Amino acid sequence: MCLYLQPACTSNAAEIPTKWGFVMRTSKFTGVLIGFAMLLTANAFAADKGSMQVKSPVMVGETQLPAGDYTVQWEGTGPDLELTIKRGRKVKATVPAKLVPENSAFDQNATIIRVESDGSRKLIAIRLSGKRFTLQIEPQTDVVGAGSNDPEVW
Repeated sequence: MCLYLQPACTSNAAEIPTKWGFVMRTSKFTGVLIGFAMLLTANAFAADKGSMQVKSPVMVGETQLPAGDYTVQWEGTGPDLELTIKRGRKVKATVPAKLVPENSAFDQNATIIRVESDGSRKLIAIRLSGKRFTLQIEPQTDVVGAGSNDPEVW
């Protein structure tokens, strides 16, 4: 048995508090560092996400979306993206899109709907509040007289 006050003691019992103190300080620092890294990662993914509202049924690619609130998320580098539209956790549509830069940020969200000559409605672009770009859904056909663009602002 070794007591802290005995000078002849060869045990490292007196060093234990300082060793554990170092371990605790290191583990706290590591925890803070991991938390900060997770926060940065979450913010990085949040930048590629937004929300949209569809007021009446609309076609996106080959999928018809009923009226409602949706989350949009895009992946890709440069102007070519893959746009995923979700309702809750369920993916409703995935379509190719282009990121088109704009001169200034939009002050409100908007979906741009093309009303075709047969009356059907097709989502062709999404504008997000605070963003300086438009998500243009591909492919776009530039046929004159094929329909009219109807922005739905919410």
